[in-house]
Amino acid sequence: MTYPDGGSFCFKCHYTIKNNSYSHYIEKPIPKQQTISLPGDADINYSAQALDWIDKYQLSKSDLLHNVVLFSAEYNQLIFPFWNDEVLIAYQARCFSKNAKSKWFTKGYIQTVNPIYFLSKGVGHGNVKGNALFLVEDVISAIKLSKLGKYTMPLFGVNIKIKLALIRILRPLETIIFLDEDQHLHSVKESLRIRSEGFKCHSILSEKDPKEYTYEELEILTRSN
Repeated sequence: MTYPDGGSFCFKCHYTIKNNSYSHYIEKPIPKQQTISLPGDADINYSAQALDWIDKYQLSKSDLLHNVVLFSAEYNQLIFPFWNDEVLIAYQARCFSKNAKSKWFTKGYIQTVNPIYFLSKGVGHGNVKGNALFLVEDVISAIKLSKLGKYTMPLFGVNIKIKLALIRILRPLETIIFLDEDQHLHSVKESLRIRSEGFKCHSILSEKDPKEYTYEELEILTRSN
């Protein structure tokens, strides 16, 4: 299948040709002994429940398509896959089943994958060097903030230390840590750590994760960036 923005996805082999909406950086070699595969029925037939859930964050079906997000009816999961060329490295899934042990399910080496979401046309890896890079906790926050033209990387948690090597490679104009209120102290400490490495960095001390704000509120919170 080919998407309107030029990206394409093969449902037979799960191979993705990615457009300019995001890029992936692999921080370290992936162990070869584990093979990751998507649910066999993964496709773009999103359930009404999944679409209602993303609507809470002002995201739509077109945002899911733009970022190659899939859905498994068998497992009732909204799936965010991460690839290195033809190899599926990992995926995260938002689980909607009442029997699910947790709301989120992760398979694969998620910490070896570093997706950077952005929407600018014709932007390559090298151009990250001249722009600010936002670090956020989750993939929904990353997609939402990227719609404002921000380069955004989900941490899949709050472990920022392991991203230092990537920051040394990318050398963004500035790194901005944008976590919720519970992580303020951690955010400030990690900001100091990154600055001690010689890079510009600051934290946005907000009450909520980026996904919980409206686009207008996000514009104000990130105005100087």
